[in-house]
Amino acid sequence: QYPPAVVSGDFGPSDVNVSALLGGDPDGADSIYGTLDTLTVVFTVDTDMAQRKPGDLYTQAEVDTLLAFSGLIGDVYNGTWLDRRRFMVTIIDSTGHSNPTLGQFFVKTNKEGWVRNYPAVSGPTVSEGNLQEPRVALSGDFGPSSIYILGFVASSPNLRSDRYAVGAAFTVYFNEKTNRGDLPVSGLNKTMI
Repeated sequence: QYPPAVVSGDFGPSDVNVSALLGGDPDGADSIYGTLDTLTVVFTVDTDMAQRKPGDLYTQAEVDTLLAFSGLIGDVYNGTWLDRRRFMVTIIDSTGHSNPTLGQFFVKTNKEGWVRNYPAVSGPTVSEGNLQEPRVALSGDFGPSSIYILGFVASSPNLRSDRYAVGAAFTVYFNEKTNRGDLPVSGLNKTMI
């Protein structure tokens, strides 16, 4: 006697959060961010994949609706769900990127991307982190390191000995400048080394 009721809306805020943003270089061609590299967003729980299927190709505009990066990622890119917890963006043309740097580059999901938990009962996800890490930074790598050791020299300038002793110095020479492991130039202690 009454028309069927239709349930709409949601049962509260989303419990879907970002757990990782991983850089990748599938071809391992170099160690710098560029064309054909990937950015994979990993979520804390299964998602409804925004009502899409694994492998469905997202256009650049659809990726931009789903995600907001803290900098430019290139002139041409697309994306796809790998599974319910991982969405991968592939850089087709990296021209114009703002140099995504490990530990200093971030992502945020957009409400308009309509990612919800699975099965979908929550509102859309807006997240750039999780309880342990409120803002998840880019990790992973963009290929094998091009840095290698050119030389290793041991010396004891104040000692006339061919054995290791207090005051001996070790110098490591690399083929290019490094970030020194983000350590200071001098005053390193045993734990730092």
